[in-house]
Parts: sequence; structure tokens; C-alpha cells
Amino acid sequence: MGFLSYRTVYVIVKTRKRNFFSYTGKVGEAKEDIKKGEEGYVMVEGEMWKAIPLEDVTKGDKVVVVKMEGLKLVVKRQVRNEERIQ
Repeated sequence: MGFLSYRTVYVIVKTRKRNFFSYTGKVGEAKEDIKKGEEGYVMVEGEMWKAIPLEDVTKGDKVVVVKMEGLKLVVKRQVRNEERIQ
């Protein structure tokens, strides 16, 4: 019984600071045209999220989650290899 209690407390302490719902760095897709600073919808890991882009995005663009603000994602367009070269 003592060992079970010890393991339960140990697991709780170790996992307390983890955020299992962190979307930072995840890639998604814009589901509509969204202007910079306005709200729109993106699909990330099969879930629809309200998002605020740091730059204009068009429907179908791949976006990267920069951070979360409450229940909204702040996103930016994912840079493609062709754009990096130019």
C-alpha cells in the first residue's frame, strides 16, 4: 500500500507542469481566407480552431501554430522551400 501511494504522488508531481494540449509548433491548414489580425478557422490535428494569423493566409495554406491565447491559436504561414530560396 505504501509503494502504491508513493507512485501515485510521484506521477502527479512529475506530470503537474506538463501541458498535454499544447499546439505550439503544430502544422495545420487554413479553412478560409483570413486577413492579418482578424479571426478565422484552421484545422490542426483533425480539430477546427479559431485562429488569428500574423500575416494574411488563404484557404488551403499550411500554417504553423506560434502560440495559444485562451481558446484561439496564433498562427503564421508555413514557409515552403521555394520561398526560402528566393
